[in-house]
Amino acid sequence: MDRAGIIFVGLSALGFATLGIFGKIAFGLGWSSSDLLSWRMALAAVLVWGWLLWRGGWRFRASEALVPFLLGAVGYATQTTLYFAALERLPVGVLVLLLYVYPVFVVLLAWILEREQPTQAALLAIGLALLGIALTTDLSGRVGLLGGLLALASAAVYATYLLVSARVSRVTDPVVTSGYVFIGATLSFAALALLDGQLKIPDSLPDWGLVLGISTVATVFPVILIFVGLRRIRATQASIVSMLEPLFTIAMGVLILGERLGQAQLLGGVLVLLSVFILQRR
Repeated sequence: MDRAGIIFVGLSALGFATLGIFGKIAFGLGWSSSDLLSWRMALAAVLVWGWLLWRGGWRFRASEALVPFLLGAVGYATQTTLYFAALERLPVGVLVLLLYVYPVFVVLLAWILEREQPTQAALLAIGLALLGIALTTDLSGRVGLLGGLLALASAAVYATYLLVSARVSRVTDPVVTSGYVFIGATLSFAALALLDGQLKIPDSLPDWGLVLGISTVATVFPVILIFVGLRRIRATQASIVSMLEPLFTIAMGVLILGERLGQAQLLGGVLVLLSVFILQRR
């Protein structure tokens, strides 16, 4: 097992875990989800392509651009749209639990499409991680059928996104790949924002600080890091390590938002960490 690959994916999960914190701040400032997602991806695209142009040596190749662009425009945009649609109908804890069954989808798709038969260690790690997430989330509240289906659909789309990303990352530079993903996602989210009415323009220092933070800490760095990690470990392994994300989110909620952590959540966190330990000991 490539420990560097696990570290890269783990750091990616840490970055993605900040999205919930930024989201709470954004909604408090009056942002809609479509406006926030549009600016998040647009600024991320500017930062990545600015870096590539400054670094020099980059050349456009249609063969490198098409699949990552579609990953952003279709895969990432669809997954996030389904996520927010489910969020409107489900308690956050229920949504997190349903979303994080995606490693099961990854294992099944890898088995069906790539003939990658799951090992006993991988199945044990997935089981422990799912149990840990169930303990760390608040499952109170009614689970509606439509909300549950939307959450599971989001998980299935993300699993597909991860498998395709693993293939792309083996042949394309991670930064270039991320740049095309951001362009595709920006166009999709901007179209949704315009359909909702109009695209919000940041007009204050807190607004600009918000979009800069969510574009770098919660987008550019974790997306690039997961592509780097996928060059070292398989998608099935990366999906299990990514299950650290809800654990990181809960920890930040305690440290930054002052939320309380119960004994069940502590036990759940231990189980998630144990699943990653089992995986990297294979």
